[in-house]
Amino acid sequence: MKATMSYRPLQQIQKYHNHLAQLVNSLELAPSVTSFTKHLTERSLETLLELSPIHVIKQDKGVYECVGGIRQLIMARRVLPPESKIPMLVYAVEPSMAEMQQRLLVELYQQPVLMALSQRDTNIAKGMPTKLKSIDKTLLKALNLDTDKKQAYWTDVSERTINRG
Repeated sequence: MKATMSYRPLQQIQKYHNHLAQLVNSLELAPSVTSFTKHLTERSLETLLELSPIHVIKQDKGVYECVGGIRQLIMARRVLPPESKIPMLVYAVEPSMAEMQQRLLVELYQQPVLMALSQRDTNIAKGMPTKLKSIDKTLLKALNLDTDKKQAYWTDVSERTINRG
């Protein structure tokens, strides 16, 4: 299915597509996503959206409906101002209900497992605090990684371990 990347104001995504709205509401996704948003900065979320954009279809002039990237949309609405221009994958043809629901289920159940830390990644994460000390402090602050406590949260390594370096 062909889609093009476009940067549009967040506020132009008016709603979830009807084929997804009931499923999204019944799964009560917002609470699980919002626990992370207090730890995100605008800059880190903008980068995340570039890596994993919200999928939309155009309805009317300047109005879009979300057909994928539900978690990203929830986070964006909690963290970014409505006028923020964000990356969106805009589909030329509306996906079928089955395609949208399939994507949502993969996004909810399989993507987290596939993107989760493997044992090797866990070892890399444990070494990150030392490596982060060589990175520009202003960048770390912009990404909410500028303290041992914040690094412990994101790497899932105890703050005590990070303090030992």
